[in-house]
Amino acid sequence: MIRMRVKDIVVGKGSTPSAVVLLPEDSQTANALPINVGPVEASCIGAGLGHRRPRRPMTHDLLAGVIDELGGTLESVSVTRAEGATFFATLDISLTSGETHHVDARPSDAIALAVRAKAPILANEQLLEQAGSPNLEAIAADERAKEAMAFHTFVENLTPDDFETNK
Repeated sequence: MIRMRVKDIVVGKGSTPSAVVLLPEDSQTANALPINVGPVEASCIGAGLGHRRPRRPMTHDLLAGVIDELGGTLESVSVTRAEGATFFATLDISLTSGETHHVDARPSDAIALAVRAKAPILANEQLLEQAGSPNLEAIAADERAKEAMAFHTFVENLTPDDFETNK
């Protein structure tokens, strides 16, 4: 696993997508890891980096507090793999009993929690290699599936009125 840092956060509006870009802490490695996230999730990551504490805990602050209150420590978050354009991550939590738990999480939630808890963000080395040479076939297949679903929805919602013409 390679230790990462948040390089950029893009909070998109309208049709502009949001993303968080991770970069290896070792500046010698060039592969960046861009992960598409929702605009709310991008804002949550940015808020965690901003060192401003809200008057009441937000969801990621709450989770950090629960882990701490239960005697756990967020040791790290790990971005482990990608399937097409979907990334997967784990929260790596250790307990005072010595147990370690790896809890499935969306990367956006994991990163938002990590920046609040000052926990390392790790990425699988093979995943970084993939990011440097993305699986264009998988991405294209995802896009074709989305287009097919949109077309299917369009056809399913057609009515006879849609075929009337004014003469």
